[in-house]
Amino acid sequence: MTLEMRYREKREEGKIYGIISACRECNISEERILKILQEKEGLSEESAIVYLEEAEETIKRMNEYTAFMDKLCKIISDLKKINASDDTIIVKIQDEFHFTNDDAKFYYEYAMKKKDFTGKPGETAQSAKKDGEWSHEYMTLQMNYQEKYEQGIEQGVEQEKIDSAVRMIEDGDLTLEKIAMYSGLTLEQVLELEKELQLA
Repeated sequence: MTLEMRYREKREEGKIYGIISACRECNISEERILKILQEKEGLSEESAIVYLEEAEETIKRMNEYTAFMDKLCKIISDLKKINASDDTIIVKIQDEFHFTNDDAKFYYEYAMKKKDFTGKPGETAQSAKKDGEWSHEYMTLQMNYQEKYEQGIEQGVEQEKIDSAVRMIEDGDLTLEKIAMYSGLTLEQVLELEKELQLA
């Protein structure tokens, strides 16, 4: 499997988990989510069931990693505000997370490049951290995968908002303002969707 294929796979997984997360936040039944995954994403029933079963743990790990990155960025930000040196910041990261100096430096440099990065943790991150020489290359690859995964989640959440708005527009019982409010889209996006539906 090529790297690009792996990235695409991670984006797709993220999109599916994003749809599941958005549906659950809207209290959509598991049966309906299963149907959405089959109809909209073209998954087999077995694959959709696996995604549903794994979603909670995957989203939990993603939230843990987000918390880790938030804490890391806060440490860096707080120390940057008092003009701490890079070495001081790396030592603080090393102490806070019980990292080796090399791993602390790696995460510091990564956070400095990404600043707004949030993602999900994995057991692979913890094991890779311990394996020495190749861990930085591996973690870079994992973080690239994570970025693609996050992009997929964002796309999935956005697609579910659009799909919900389309269903509400087609139903015709709600004003466009309420559709925007309930779907999480802007009024302009809802108006554009309405135009597209009228042209179809």
